[in-house]
Amino acid sequence: MAEEAPGFRQPIKSIAVIKGKPAKFEAIVTGNPLPDVTWYVDGKEVTATDKTQISRDDGGRVTLLLTSVTEDGGNIACTARNSGGTASSTAKLVVREPPDFVQRLKSQRVKEGSRVEMVVRFRGTPMPKIRWYRERAELQSTDDFRIVTEGDTSKLVIEEVYEDDSGKFSATATNVVGRVISAAHLMVTDTTPPVTPTGGRLSTPGKLAPGASPGLAPSPAGAAALTPISGDLLPKGAGVVKPVAVKPADEAAPVAVKAGDKRPAEAKVGEVPAAKKVASEEDEQKTVPMDVDQAAGKSAGAGKIAGKGAAAGQVPGKGAGDAAVTRVAGDGQEELRPAVEGTDQDAKAFPSPLGVKAGDVTDSSVTLKWTPVTGATDYRVSVTPPDGKVVDPVGGLSVWERTVEGLRPGREYVLTVTAIGPEGHSGPSKPVKITTAGAAASAGSAAQTGKAEVISPRTGKKKQVSAEGGQLRREGSGDATVTSPSQLRRQGELITSPSQLRRQGTDDTASLSSFHTATGEEVMSISSYATAEAGTTEGVSEVSTVEEMSEGEEDELSGAPEFNRGLESCQVTRGESVRFECEISGSPPPTIIWLKDGKEIDEDNQHFAKYGDDGSFALVITNVTDADSGAYSCQATNKKGLATSTAELTVKPQKNSVHTHKPASQPVSLATIQEEVKDGQDLKPPTDISTTFVSDTTVTLSWKPVAGATDYNVIVSPADGEVKGSEDGPTFPERRIEGLKSGTEYTFTVVATRKNGTAVAGLPMTQTTREFPTPGGLRSESVTDTGLTLAWLPTPGATDYEVSISPPGGDVQPPTGAPNEPLRVISGLEPAKEYEVTVTSKIGDKRSAHCDPFKVTTKPLGTPGGFNASKITDNSIFVSWTPVGGATDYEVKLDPPAGEVKLTEKGSTVPERQLTGLSGGIEYRITVGAKNQKGDRVWAEPFLVETKDLPTPSGTGVSGLTDNEMTVTWTPVPGATDYNLKVQPQVGEVGVPPEGPGEARRHLTGLLPGVDYTVVVEAKGEKRKRSAACAPMKVKTKALCSPSEIRSSSVTGSSAVLEWEMVPGATDYKLHMEPSDGHVTKPKKGGHVPQRGVQDMTPGKEYTFTITAVSPAGNSAPSKEFKLKTPALAAPSSISPSTVTDNGAALKWPAVPGATDYTLTVEPAGGEVWETQAGPSDPERVITGLHSGTEYEITVSATGPEGTSAPSERIKIKTEALAAPTEVKQATVANEEIVLKWNPVAGATDYELTVEPPAGDIVAMKGDRARPMRRLTGLTPGTEYKIVVAAKDAKGNTRKSETISATTLNIPKAEGLRAYDITDTTVYLRWAAIAGSKDYTINLRPSAIASVSAPESDMTQPERLVEGLQPSTEYNISVSAITADGRGPPCNPVTIVTKALPMPEDITLVHVTDVTALISWAPIEGAKDFQVSVEPQGPEVAATEAGEAASERVLRGLEPARDYWVTVTAKNEKGTSNESQTFSFKTMALSAPTGFKTSHMSDTTCVLTWTPVPGSEDYQVKVQPHGEVAVPTAGAGAPERHLKGLKGKTTYTVTMVATSSKGASAESQIFTFTTSELSTPSGLTVSDITARTLTLGWDEVPGAIDYIVTSEPDYGRFDSFGPSERPGRDVSDLPPGTKYTFTVVAVSKEGSSAASEPIKATTLVMDTPSEIEVLATKDTAVIRWKGAWMSCDNRVVVTKPPSSEAVGIVKLGEHGPSWPERTVEGLSPGTTYSVSVIAIGDRGESDEARASFQTAALPCPARLSAPTVTDRTVIVSWAATEGAEDYIVKVEPECEVVPTAGGPGA
Repeated sequence: MAEEAPGFRQPIKSIAVIKGKPAKFEAIVTGNPLPDVTWYVDGKEVTATDKTQISRDDGGRVTLLLTSVTEDGGNIACTARNSGGTASSTAKLVVREPPDFVQRLKSQRVKEGSRVEMVVRFRGTPMPKIRWYRERAELQSTDDFRIVTEGDTSKLVIEEVYEDDSGKFSATATNVVGRVISAAHLMVTDTTPPVTPTGGRLSTPGKLAPGASPGLAPSPAGAAALTPISGDLLPKGAGVVKPVAVKPADEAAPVAVKAGDKRPAEAKVGEVPAAKKVASEEDEQKTVPMDVDQAAGKSAGAGKIAGKGAAAGQVPGKGAGDAAVTRVAGDGQEELRPAVEGTDQDAKAFPSPLGVKAGDVTDSSVTLKWTPVTGATDYRVSVTPPDGKVVDPVGGLSVWERTVEGLRPGREYVLTVTAIGPEGHSGPSKPVKITTAGAAASAGSAAQTGKAEVISPRTGKKKQVSAEGGQLRREGSGDATVTSPSQLRRQGELITSPSQLRRQGTDDTASLSSFHTATGEEVMSISSYATAEAGTTEGVSEVSTVEEMSEGEEDELSGAPEFNRGLESCQVTRGESVRFECEISGSPPPTIIWLKDGKEIDEDNQHFAKYGDDGSFALVITNVTDADSGAYSCQATNKKGLATSTAELTVKPQKNSVHTHKPASQPVSLATIQEEVKDGQDLKPPTDISTTFVSDTTVTLSWKPVAGATDYNVIVSPADGEVKGSEDGPTFPERRIEGLKSGTEYTFTVVATRKNGTAVAGLPMTQTTREFPTPGGLRSESVTDTGLTLAWLPTPGATDYEVSISPPGGDVQPPTGAPNEPLRVISGLEPAKEYEVTVTSKIGDKRSAHCDPFKVTTKPLGTPGGFNASKITDNSIFVSWTPVGGATDYEVKLDPPAGEVKLTEKGSTVPERQLTGLSGGIEYRITVGAKNQKGDRVWAEPFLVETKDLPTPSGTGVSGLTDNEMTVTWTPVPGATDYNLKVQPQVGEVGVPPEGPGEARRHLTGLLPGVDYTVVVEAKGEKRKRSAACAPMKVKTKALCSPSEIRSSSVTGSSAVLEWEMVPGATDYKLHMEPSDGHVTKPKKGGHVPQRGVQDMTPGKEYTFTITAVSPAGNSAPSKEFKLKTPALAAPSSISPSTVTDNGAALKWPAVPGATDYTLTVEPAGGEVWETQAGPSDPERVITGLHSGTEYEITVSATGPEGTSAPSERIKIKTEALAAPTEVKQATVANEEIVLKWNPVAGATDYELTVEPPAGDIVAMKGDRARPMRRLTGLTPGTEYKIVVAAKDAKGNTRKSETISATTLNIPKAEGLRAYDITDTTVYLRWAAIAGSKDYTINLRPSAIASVSAPESDMTQPERLVEGLQPSTEYNISVSAITADGRGPPCNPVTIVTKALPMPEDITLVHVTDVTALISWAPIEGAKDFQVSVEPQGPEVAATEAGEAASERVLRGLEPARDYWVTVTAKNEKGTSNESQTFSFKTMALSAPTGFKTSHMSDTTCVLTWTPVPGSEDYQVKVQPHGEVAVPTAGAGAPERHLKGLKGKTTYTVTMVATSSKGASAESQIFTFTTSELSTPSGLTVSDITARTLTLGWDEVPGAIDYIVTSEPDYGRFDSFGPSERPGRDVSDLPPGTKYTFTVVAVSKEGSSAASEPIKATTLVMDTPSEIEVLATKDTAVIRWKGAWMSCDNRVVVTKPPSSEAVGIVKLGEHGPSWPERTVEGLSPGTTYSVSVIAIGDRGESDEARASFQTAALPCPARLSAPTVTDRTVIVSWAATEGAEDYIVKVEPECEVVPTAGGPGA
C-alpha cells in the first residue's frame, strides 16, 4: 500500500466541562504507515497517568480522557506523525465552576437600633451574579438596605435595624452552571441580647413534637414537660402514647405570639408545668407532652417536674421504667417519641420498609436508605452483633435514612429497619448483611473497601442510651463521651475534613441538578451533634461577629414543609414531554426528592429537575414512553417534618409509533437463518428496506410487510447495538437498533420468519451512523403568548444548533449570542397555538439527526410584567404594568385582602389601577392577571409593596418669602417625630425650628432669586416609619433682593430725594409712603436708577417709606421701613432774571430768613450754576452753558440748619436763538477728500459750507443735515482750501463760523496686493511699499472685528497678518497707506474665501507597535471627518470606535522599524481645512511580547516565560515591587527570565519590551502573579541507593505541615521517616537500573510551595550481594551470601593477596548459577584468601562484594554419622582428625550441642 501522509478523518472538538468533571477528546487518524499520535495540553506533551488516560483502537480512533479537570482550561492539540509528514488538530477546553459561597450568611440577634452587616464571599466561573432577599422578596439597594458588591464579596448593610426587620434573609449566587443559596435569620429585640448559657444543656434549634403545627405558639403554662427515662428504646409490652390536646379549664386558648413577646401564664425559669394524665389500654396513666415556651427563651430544668411528691426524674404517677420515651428537642422543649410494642408477632400498624440498601460502607460506619413508609414518623435500625450507634438524619426522624457509626473494622453485621408511627410499628425489613472495611476482615470478605448484601432475616440486640449530667454517652459502647457540640456532621455522618461537606440531602458534591437538591434558602447544613436519649440534639455551629440568636429563638421562625401548590395528574401521548410543578415552603429549607411508584428517580437525559427562586419545583420528563406511566410524588423534608404531594401520569399510545423499551427476539446469525430456509417455501424476502431515522447511536429501519411473516429479525454487521421491537407487535415491519457507534458504517439484513422456523433474508443495506449525538432532554424553560425559551442537553463538540418549528413561524436566536449554547429564544409565535419543535446539532458543515419532536402550546395571553408601584401612601397605591397584547381587562388581587381596586379614568384595558382603602405599614402581595374576551386568564408572579406607615402631610403653605429664603408650614401629622423636606432644585439649607424636628415647619435659606422651587414634605416616625410625600407645592422666590441701605438727600420742607443700593436685575422701583400726601418722581435717567424724588410733602412732618424692586422676572419683597421728617424752612419767592444770553442768564430773589445757601434746579437740565463773590448766602446766581434759543424752567430752594425748604415757584427764561459754530476742524484728510466736524449749534437744523476755490461735492454724513459733519469729495490733491460753516434753524436763522484752512494730501495708491496662507480665520497680505508711509490701513468688506499685525511690529512693512475672520466667508480686501500727512486712497481690492475649518494641530503619537499606530490631534469644533495622508503610501487608515468626527485615527499594515510621514486635513459639509504640518514617527522594530506564564513558583523565585517575539535579541523586564531578573542559560534572546529576591505571598506586576539591533517593541500589557507563601524545599540529597530502594532527604521548610514528592517516571512507594533532623522519604518498589528525577513540594494549610530543583538518581542494575559467609576446610571453601533480586548468575573470584590472580576451582551448587552458593576447591591449608562476588542479571552486573577467609590447618572431619537417635537427642560421630583438640558442630535448625564423656577432643 502506498505511503500516505497523516490526516484527521474526525478532528478533535472544543468542549466545556464543569470543574472536577472528566473531559474527553476523540479523533480518527488516517495515514500509512499508521501514524504515531501525541497529545498536548497548552503545548506540554501529555503522558498516561492516573489523571490522564490515552487510548487507541485498530480503526484509528484515538482518545484523551482527563479524568478530573481542575485547571482553568487550555488548548488541546493532537499531533499525528509518520514518515509521510505531520498533521495536527486543535481544540479548546473551557472549564466552568459552579457558584459556591466561600463565606456564608450567619444568623444574628441584635439590639434594636444597631447597625447590621450581612456578608457573603463567593466564587464560580464565570463570576456569579448576587441577589439579596428578605422573606423571599428581592431587595434593591436603598438608603435603609444598602447592597455593596465588590469583587468576590457582597454585603447587605442595614444602618439602623428595628424589630420589624426580624426575619429570614438570603443571598443567591447564579451563573450559567448553576445557582447556590445561603440564608440566615435576623432577630431584633428591644433589649441587649442575653449571653448564651453554657453547661447543663446543648444549644439546639429545636424540633416540633409529633402533631405540633409550625408557626403556632407553644401551649400555655401548665402543660407537662417530660424528662428522659432510662430503658430500652422500645420496651417490650409498652403501650402506645397518643398525643392528646389538653387545655386546663381555667385557661384561655393558645394564641399566636410574635418572637420576643410575653406569653400568658408564663412558666418561671427552672420550673416545669404540671403534667396532664390520660388513660391507656391498661388503665394506666400516661404522660401527654405539652410544649414549653421557647420564644421567650425559657426552658424546663432537666430532671424537675411540678407534681406533688414526685421524685426528680419521674413523671407523676409513673415509675422510672414506664414506657414513654422522649427526645431532647432544644431550648428545654422535649419531644415525645411514642413507644411501640416490642414483639414482631403483634399486629403491625405499617408494612415493613422495602428496598433497604447499604451504602458508604467504611471501616467504622454504614449508611442505610429505604423506600419511605406512608404514615411513619420514625424508623428503628437494629444491628447484629450489637455495635456502634445510630445517628438520626438532619432532616428529621421521618427521613428514610440512617447512619450507623462506631462499628468495628473488618467485621460482618446484619441490619434491619422497622417503621414507627403514632399507631404502632411495622415488622422488621428484609435483613441486609454488610462487612466493614479493614485489615481484620475474614478471608473471602471485602478487607479494604467493605461490601453489603441482602440476607435472610435475623434479629439483632437493642442498645440503651443514658444521659449523665451534662454529658451524653451511649451505654454499652466504647464511644468517647460527647462534651460539646463541636463535631461537624452531614446527614448524620461525621465530617473530618472540608472536602466531605455536601449539599443537604444529597450525596453529589458537584452536580447542581441532582434530585436531592437543597431547595429552600440553605444549600449547606453544617450542624453540631451530641448523642442523647434515643436521638440527637442539633445546633448550628456558626459563629457571628454580631451576637447570634439562640437556637430556640431561630427555631421559632422555622416550620415544617408545606405544599402551597401541589402536583396535578395529567395524560400525555407517547413521545411528548410532561412537567410536574409544585410550590413548597418551609424553614429550614426542605430537602426535595422525586419518586415514581415510591422509588426514587435517577436523573438522566430523559428526567431532570428544576427549581426557582420563589419556592417552585418541577420534574420534567421528555420523550415519554409507556414505562413512564405511574404515580409521581414530590417529597419535602426538613427537621420540622415531611410533606408529600402525588399525581398520576397516564401515557396514551401514538398511532404507528415505534418505541424502544421492549426488546425484540434474540438475534441469530445470517448463516443459521440461511441453513433453515427450505426449498419450495412461499415466504418472500423483505423488500423496500429503508432508514426512517439515523443518529449517532440509533438507526430505525422499515420495509414492506412480508405476507405470512410472524416476526422479523435484523442482523447488524459489525455486531454492535441492540435491536428493539415495535410495540405494535412482532409483525410490524419496523425495528429500532440502538447502542451503535458513531460515524461507523453498518450493514443491516432484515430476515422475515415464521413460527415453523422458516426464514427468508432480504437484500443487505448499508447505512453510516452520524458522527455526533442527537440533542436530548429537549424542554421549555419558559413559555409566553408569543415566544418560549427552549433548552436541551449539550452535544459535545457542537458549534451550532438548528431549531425547526412546525407550523413554521417565529424568530430563533441564541440568548447570549453564542451559537454553541444549548439554549434558544423563540419569539414571534402566535398565542394559544401548539407548535412542534426539533433540534439538530451542527459541527461545521456536518449535522446530527433531528431529535424527537417536542410539543409546546403558547399561552393565550402574555404574562403581565414591568410592574411599577407609585404614589404610595398609608392607604393607597397606584399600580401600573406593561400592556399585554390581546388583553381586554385586568384583575388585581391583594394579600392580605383589603381596600378597593379602582379603574382609572383611562378604562379597564389600560394597565393601571388605583388601590384605595389600605392600611398603613402593611406589606401587600399584589397579583395581576390579564383577561381576554374568551375568558382566558394569565396571572403574573406576585410582587410585594409596603404602604407607608404615616398619613401624608397636608395643608402646606409658605410665608416670609424673599429672593433667598422662605418658611414652609403644614398640618402636623399624628405620630410624626421628624419631617423630611425635599426641595428641587437642590439649593440652600433647611433649618429645623428650635422646638425640635417634630415641629410642622421648616425655614429655607440660601435660595436663588426668581427660581421656581418644588417643595414636598415627608413625615418620619419611630422605627423607620414614613409617610408618602405630600402633593408638590410650587413656590417661586422673589426675582430680586429687597432694596437696602436707604438714605435721604436734598430734604426740604416739601420735598426730599431718597437713594438706596442698586438691586441687580431691577428695571424699576416702587416707592410706598405713609402718609401718602406727597408726589413721587422718577429720575430722568430712567426708573432703573435707585433714586426717587418726593414732592409736595408737608414741612415738619414724619413720613415712612418702603421700596420694592421691579423687573420683568418679578418683584422683590418690600424693603425695611425708612422714616423721614421734613424741615420747617420757607421757600424762596419773587425770582427774576437780570440778564439772558444765548448760553447763560443771571437770577435774583429776596433773601430767605435763616437760609445759609440756595439750590437751583434747571429744566431742561443743562448749564452750570455759579455763586457770586458775596458767597452762598447771597440770593443771586449766574447760570452758564445753556443752549441758545431754548426755554428753561428754574426753581430755587433755601437751605439752612433745619434742612431744605420747598422749591420756589417756577420761572421761565429763553436764551437767544442760535450760536455760531465753533471748533471747526478737519477730521480726516485724503488726496481727494476732506472730512470736517464742529461743535453742534443748539437749534440748528442744517449747516451750509462755503469752499474757496470751489471744487467737488459737499456730502452730509449719512444724509443727516443737522449733523455737525460734512465730507468734501472730488478735491484736487495737494491743494489748500478756505472753508466757512453757517448754522441754520427751521425759522431761517443763520450764524457763520470763523474761516479755516485745509490742504488735501498727495499720497499714491498701494500696488500689487496679494493674499497668502488663507485659513479659516486668517490671511497673510503683501503689497509694494509706498515711500514715506509709516503705517497702512486694511479695509475689509464685509467688515469684521479682525486683528491686524505687522511682522515684528514694524508698521512700515508692506505686509500684514489679518486674524479673527469668519470661516467659509468671502472678503474684499484693500490697503491704504498712512504717511505723516494722512491716509492715502485704497488700492484695487483682492477677493478671498476663508477655509471652512482650522488646520489640525498638535499631532501626537498615542501608541505604536511594529505594524500599527494610533495618532491623535487637537479636536476641531465643527469637523465631521478627517483625511489622513501617509507617506510612504500603503498603510490602512481607519477611524476608531469614537467615530469619524473623533480627532484620532488607527494606522494598520505598517512595516516594522520604518519612518512614516503623516498630514491631516479637517472636513465638514462646508469644506476643508488647510493640510496640517507634516508629522513623522517610526514604527517599533518588534511586536510586543504576549502569552505570559509562570512556573516553578516559590516564595522568593519564579520562572517567567512568554511567546517568543520573532527577531528579538533581548528582552527588558520590569518587575514591581522590585525583584531581580536573571537571564537563563539559553541566553538573552530566550523567552524566559528567572525572577529572584521576591517576597512570599506577594502580588507582582510585570511589563516587558522586546529589543534587537533593529530597535525595540512597544511595552507589553501588564501581567500579574502572586508568589507562594512557603519557600521551595532545598538541599535535596539521595542516599542508600539499591536496585529497588533509595532514601530522599531535604532541608526543613518553615510552616510546612507535609511534603509531596513526585518522580519521573512515576513509580515507587514513598514512606515518611520516623523522628529525624531532616524531613525525607524512603522510596521503595522501584524498578532496577532506572533513572529517576525527583521534586519536592512543601504543603501548609494555606497552600503549597513551588517544586524544588529536581534531583536525579539511578537505581542499581542489581543489588550488591551481601552477608558473605565462608565455611572453609584446609583445601576447600563453601561460600554463601545473600543473593541479589532478579539475578540469574553470580561471578565468584578467589585470590591470594597480594596477588590479584584467581586461584582454586569454583564449582556451582546443585541449585544452579542463580543460587547464592559456590564451592571452591584446590586451596592451601592455613592460608588467607580474598573472595569477590558479583551478581549478574538481564540488565547487567551488580557492584562487587568482597570478604576474606582462612583455610583450616586441619583436614575436614569425615564419615559423619548418627548412631543413636531418640525423640529428643542425637549422638553424632565421625572419624577422628589428626591433631584436633576440639570440634565445632553446626545444626540446622539450631539446638544445643555438648561434648560426650570423651571430652571436646573426642
